[in-house]
Parts: sequence; C-alpha cells; structure tokens
Amino acid sequence: LDQDHLFRFVFENTDMRGELVRLNASFQTALKYHDYPPPVRDLLGEAIVATVLLGATIKFDGSLNLQIQGSGPVKLLLVQLSSERTFRGMAEWDPETDYAGDKWSFNKLVGDGRLAITVEPENFGDRYQGIVDLSADTLSAVLENYFDRSEQLKTRLWLGAGDATAAGLLIQLMPQKNDKSTHNQNQEASEDWQRINHLSNTISMQELLHIPAKELI
Repeated sequence: LDQDHLFRFVFENTDMRGELVRLNASFQTALKYHDYPPPVRDLLGEAIVATVLLGATIKFDGSLNLQIQGSGPVKLLLVQLSSERTFRGMAEWDPETDYAGDKWSFNKLVGDGRLAITVEPENFGDRYQGIVDLSADTLSAVLENYFDRSEQLKTRLWLGAGDATAAGLLIQLMPQKNDKSTHNQNQEASEDWQRINHLSNTISMQELLHIPAKELI
C-alpha cells in the first residue's frame, strides 16, 4: 500500500505539517532505460522524491522543474513534475569516471554549481524561478536553503534512494504572526519545531525506505 504514494499529515496541536513520499514502481520505470551507476541513480532518486515533495507544498498548474547544473561528474540532473503528479527525470554523467565504492558524496558528484526550481504555468500566469548554489553537504540541505531564501518557511527534508525505492520526508513550520499578542504561541511553535526535528533525525535510511508509512509517521 505504500508504493507510489504521497502521505500528507499534520502534528496535532502545533503549527507544523508534513509530507512523506515513497516511490517504487514509478522509480523503477524511470530507471528502466538508463544504466545509471549506483551513486548517480541514488542522487536522481533523491531529486525525484524532493520534486514530488516540493510539488505538494507549492500550488501550480503546469509543470515544476528541478534542475542541477554542476562541475562534477554529474553535469546535469533534471526532474519535471506535472500538476497531475506525473514525473520524468534524467541525469547526465561522465562515463569515464569510476563510481565504485562509497566515496561519492553529494559534493563530489555535482561539484560547484546551482540548483534551480522553475514553475512553468500551463496556460496563463507568470513563470517563476528560484536559484540557490550547491554549497551544502547534501541535496536536502540545498533545498532547505532554497525554502529559507525563496519561501521563507522553516523546512527540513530527509531524502533517500536505493536500487528499487526512493523516499522522502518533509516537515514544515507554517508562517507565524509577529505581533506581541502571539509571542507565547511563537515560542511554543519553536519548541515544537525543535522537538519534532530531534525525533525526525532519529529516522534511519532503511526506515525511511522500508518501514510502513503509518508506522513511520
């Protein structure tokens, strides 16, 4: 039941919400015609679930594109998500590079560069694009920087992928009022944010990819 599903949830009595996505069959279909090395495959899987999570937080009618351009072995990575929740993704990588072993961090794969989030309206409306650099240790951290700069929302992401499954978790603190009457409410929201961040950080990669969604939530 967890295959190819997006789960939305809220934390009771808080101003926090979450999204959990797990892709199996659709992720395998995206890989079917490409023999990606494991580190490239995993990064593409993380980018796909990240784009699905972004699509769940941003209202759009058309397409949402996540694009990475870097100086590392992975020169280009692109994921496109439609407002009907269909997606496609691809990566261009250097075939002369040896991808064996576990030395391939996000930074080594992409090098210096930028990540762009672009919303393309289907009919009418303005095209929107937000850009952040890749100066972070993980794709999750790069996207958290994007939310902080472009959306100004406290957001955390946990992303993972393997040979058959890709999954991602997002938690987000909804906007708070800044007037004096809500000072206590804002303090409580900050405490909730710290507590739920701490609990979410205990989730292992294997749990993110394999534990039933309801149990994980």
